[in-house]
Amino acid sequence: MRACSTIGQPFTGRVRRKAHRQPFSVPLGLGPKQSEVRVEDGALHVRFGWGFRTEIPLTSIGDAKPDDDRVYAWGAHGWRGRWLVNGSSKNIVELTIDPPARAYVMGAPIKLRTLYVSVTDPQALIAEFAPA
Repeated sequence: MRACSTIGQPFTGRVRRKAHRQPFSVPLGLGPKQSEVRVEDGALHVRFGWGFRTEIPLTSIGDAKPDDDRVYAWGAHGWRGRWLVNGSSKNIVELTIDPPARAYVMGAPIKLRTLYVSVTDPQALIAEFAPA
């Protein structure tokens, strides 16, 4: 696992979510136990239950920054290479991916150019991609 430069530990996190949405997401297989964001084996792994998954080579992530735009929907959704994976409107990190990575939405393959993901510790995730 790649060490996180801010806390000295491998980055493993969860998709940030609001507790009041769990009664809806857990029965659908999209709950916290089925969702994760982690850096391991030279890649960023993101999974949101059966709804979304990707493995992005770290060398393809060109930029990582906080995204404070207002979000009005939760889940895994997007279009034309830009996808949002979230369970919360807060702590969203924007990742620019070049070359595009492959991701799967409900099992269907897509190209991923920009990923917005809500995480429990956005600064630790952003630090993973900061120049050494």
